[in-house]
Amino acid sequence: SIESHRVEEVLSLLEKGPIERISFGGGEPFILPASFKVIETLKRLKHFDSVLIYNTSLCTLEYQDRSVLEDLRDFNNLIFYVSIDGIKEHFNYIREGHDWNLLEKNLETLREQLSHAQIKIAITVSLYNVFWLPEIIDELLKKAQPNQFIFNLVYTPQVFNPMILTTEDKVFIKNKYYRYIKNLLLRMDYIDAVFLISPLKMLIHYIFRGDSDLSSLEEFKNLHLNDQKRFKELFPEYAHLFE
Repeated sequence: SIESHRVEEVLSLLEKGPIERISFGGGEPFILPASFKVIETLKRLKHFDSVLIYNTSLCTLEYQDRSVLEDLRDFNNLIFYVSIDGIKEHFNYIREGHDWNLLEKNLETLREQLSHAQIKIAITVSLYNVFWLPEIIDELLKKAQPNQFIFNLVYTPQVFNPMILTTEDKVFIKNKYYRYIKNLLLRMDYIDAVFLISPLKMLIHYIFRGDSDLSSLEEFKNLHLNDQKRFKELFPEYAHLFE
């Protein structure tokens, strides 16, 4: 993975010969000058077969006066891990300062302009989205046509861990996921469906592994006292916490 302070070291290695895989992290790699120095060097050396891996929020596709996607067009092996934890107003709430409409546009542009690239959606599963994963998956299947979904579970802080939910809520989520799984099997090829079904079943298993934690749920509620009206509108599944 390339860090800004190591860019000269990486550039020196590139001059000695092709590097098989290069991973760009962040911050956001599309606004880091170091990322573009590496791309410029790869293009000058015609190392177009290196696997370029981007971990990105996809909040922008432009850097200064240049198009990020235009810079990458000639590379044959592109993988984008796009971090998305919600859709529409949920996304705007979870990622304060970000804009779902812009992300939606950027996903569609990425798929259109770099059709050979792999897009992998990374979802951090927490109390903010565990009730809504079927809706999130369906929306992203439509907008991004991703090659893969990756679910990263929140273990800590405990206050965001889905394991703390009440048994009633866990059963609700389990039933919702299994209805969704049946629906996936009806409308998708079996092999494609399995890549979604397996992690969803693992999530169900995970949230039932631990005991409910009412004190942590109370702490979660207290985090949203100042904006509880908007919070309850967006997340009605937690409205009862404020009663």
